[in-house]
Amino acid sequence: MKILALDGSTATVSLALAADGAVVAESAFDASARRALDLFAAAEALLAQAGWSLADVTHFVAGRGPGSYTGLRVTLTAARAWALPRGLPVAALSSPAAVAAAWYEGHPARTEDLVVSGDARRGTEWAVRFARDGKTLVRQTGEERLVFPGEKASLWTDALWLPRDAAPRAAFLAKLFCAGCPAEEPVPRYMHPAVTLPPPFPD
Repeated sequence: MKILALDGSTATVSLALAADGAVVAESAFDASARRALDLFAAAEALLAQAGWSLADVTHFVAGRGPGSYTGLRVTLTAARAWALPRGLPVAALSSPAAVAAAWYEGHPARTEDLVVSGDARRGTEWAVRFARDGKTLVRQTGEERLVFPGEKASLWTDALWLPRDAAPRAAFLAKLFCAGCPAEEPVPRYMHPAVTLPPPFPD
């Protein structure tokens, strides 16, 4: 199994190649301009670095956000376009899950739950909580939700909040996929209002 993984949910677009569960190569670039053109150039360079061609790839894995409207459209569309001619699968995984997986790998002795968050505009943040999982690396515990001003200080106080807007690494999307993390349809989730609203306050 040879994987091309990519994530465009933040201003940093990340790509990675993995073979048989091991990351072979990865790269990233600032996508503040010319995002689509840079993506194809970066993918071509990464494949050449590994001695692969696009024809060698058997699986495409893409981050589905939440995150940048333009970035997610570009990366998910590219993955589908590359996969379509040979009828290959495109698996979408949570971009925040890749952030959580990277943190846990870098802190092997830590067991607390993590919260990954990002800008949801209009003064809100999106947030999602994860637990370490020995089989699939991370497990999402609960739905992604919007966090309103003043609410954050009292939300998930027993978990560690990672720095906001951390850029996911595509290498960890590939690792999650190989570990059996459940894949989703390649449909993007955007910054607003593409997350679940919190439940209404009780009467």
